Parts: sequence; C-alpha cells; structure tokens
Amino acid sequence: MKNNKIKKLIIYRLYFITDPILKILPNKKNNSLYIIFSEARSGSTWLAEILRQGLDATLIWEPLHIKRGAVSSKFGYRPYWSNQLKDKLLKVFKGKFLNTWLISKEDKLLPFLKASKPLLVKFIRANKLIPEIFDDLTFKNKPIILLRHPASVFLSQVKRFKKSRENLWWNEKRKRFILKDPRFLKHKKFITKFKDPFYIDFAIFCMNNYHIYNNYKDDRMIPIFYEKMILSPENELAEALKEWNIKYDKINHLIKKPSSEVAKEGLKKKSKDQIAKWKFKLTKEEAEIFQSILDYFSIKVYDMKNGIPKTI
Repeated sequence: MKNNKIKKLIIYRLYFITDPILKILPNKKNNSLYIIFSEARSGSTWLAEILRQGLDATLIWEPLHIKRGAVSSKFGYRPYWSNQLKDKLLKVFKGKFLNTWLISKEDKLLPFLKASKPLLVKFIRANKLIPEIFDDLTFKNKPIILLRHPASVFLSQVKRFKKSRENLWWNEKRKRFILKDPRFLKHKKFITKFKDPFYIDFAIFCMNNYHIYNNYKDDRMIPIFYEKMILSPENELAEALKEWNIKYDKINHLIKKPSSEVAKEGLKKKSKDQIAKWKFKLTKEEAEIFQSILDYFSIKVYDMKNGIPKTI
C-alpha cells in the first residue's frame, strides 16, 4: 500500500522531475511490439493487463493522452495523422521515448531497464487514426482492435467522465478541435441537426469510431468483441493468442479478475446481464435516436435491440 502511494505521488505530482530523467536514461532494445486499439471504458485495461502477463511485456499507457502522453496537446483530443505524429509514435514503439505517465501501470517505475522486454502499447484515442496508421506503417505482430457496443461504451464514458449527461464532447474545450476536423466537417449537417448535446456527443463518438466498427474484418488487425470475450473468452481470444504466441493456460486465471480501473470502482461481476445493462439507461425515444445515428454511420455489427455483436 505504501509503495502504491509513493508511485502515485511520483506519477501525478512529481513527474516534472522524473520525466526528464526517463528521457536521458539509455533504453535497452525491445524485441517485440504489440498494440491494442480501443476506446475508453471498453474493457481495454482489462484486456491489456491480461495480455501483458501472457507476453511478460512492459505496458505502455495511453500515448495520446492530451496532457501526459507522448505528443503535444496541440494535436488535440483525437489527433490528425501527420509525419510529426508518426515520428512521435515510432519513438514510443521503439522504446526511444518514455515518460512517467506511459509506464504508470508498471509495478516497477523503470521496467525498460530489463533487457529485451516486449512493449504492449494500449491506445484509447487512436481509433480514428487506424486507416492512416495501417496505410503508413506495417507491424510484425497484428494489432488487436477491441470492440464493444457503441451505446455501452458511450454511456459508460458519460458516467465516468461527466457528472451530467451533457457536453462530453460538444463543449468549448473540445469544440475548437472538433470544428477543424475534416471528418466532422463532412458530417456536420447531420451531427448538428440534434439540439440536445447528448445526441451530438453520441454522434461524435460514432464519427470517431465508425471505421473500426465497419471494417473489423480487415486482415491487418485482430478483432476482439468485449461481449464475446465475457461469454466465451477462450474462443474469442483464440486468434489473438495464436498470433501473439500466448498460451491460454497462462492467462486463464486472470480473466475473472477485474481490471485495475474497475477495481477502483468496486468489483463488478462480468456476466451476460452486464453486457446489456446499458439498455436500461435509455428511454425508448433515446434508443431510437441512437439507432438513427448508428444507421447514418452504417454501423451494422451492433444495434440498439441487442447487446451481442452480429458477426456471423
């Protein structure tokens, strides 16, 4: 407990001292790179902590965090792809850039000093960049894309990050970045037709993520559906474990444990009931409007009637 308090003190209060030290210390070569793409509140921490154990890897935490990540805040909350951003991320992928935030989930604050340890990079802000990343970069190990019902993820984000349901995205702080986004400009007429910021926020969420929902069969990545992982983890993880050379027996005991983020909020049993509990948070009218937004962005793998993905 005492060590955790010291660690949190360093990560959240004294990083202005430790970050410069991490930048000048020599980093040993990492043999392998593994990547998870997802959204906040989709189960990505749970999955990353499971696979980290299977790989015996260093977990690199949220490189695109607007304040503490590997890139400047000028890139915004959902950055555009550019040569500058590419160069920043390549340094992260090669272990050439580290800071206190990026290794904040490690038990030891200097994990990179262990020789030849793989890197497992977890993104929750890069889904919109995936087309450009895959067009510009190649990966020896196929990245994983973790998917969960859009309404489930969005409502969980609202609950976690906002006290009210309004203005998760459509607020003055983030609007200045959104208004410059070419993807937003393409869909502006549809998104801004809603008067309630609640629906605007969900439309922006879908705008940021529709590519991964509509292209999860892209053979350059491995899709994992959160709902199927809860119902049948061994089957849903099979392709990823084979690709990443992890034996299921090595991680089986971890699957029933909550992630470190969920544990902070109190242990919640993962079950079929949990998969669709988001449906009870919406009125019939709200669910219908959400469905119209899914329809607009051609998201068909999920709908508002069922919590299970339609992947067959």
